[in-house]
Amino acid sequence: MSYRTNPDRILENIDRARNRDAENAGLYVERQAMGRDLDTEIPDIDATTTERLKRVFGILESAYTKAAGR
Repeated sequence: MSYRTNPDRILENIDRARNRDAENAGLYVERQAMGRDLDTEIPDIDATTTERLKRVFGILESAYTKAAGR
């Protein structure tokens, strides 16, 4: 993947810029996701791997969104 299309690098650069801006403004911003905020449930015993992966990525996305919004 090139630099322009690598989502991890793009998000890392956005985070760095936000942190730098917050530090320059003299603000302390907590950007850590909390496990208790995720409000998750245990998947069914017969859940397929695909269903479990969709659940995991959905949880990660919501946690990142909450952390980035703080």
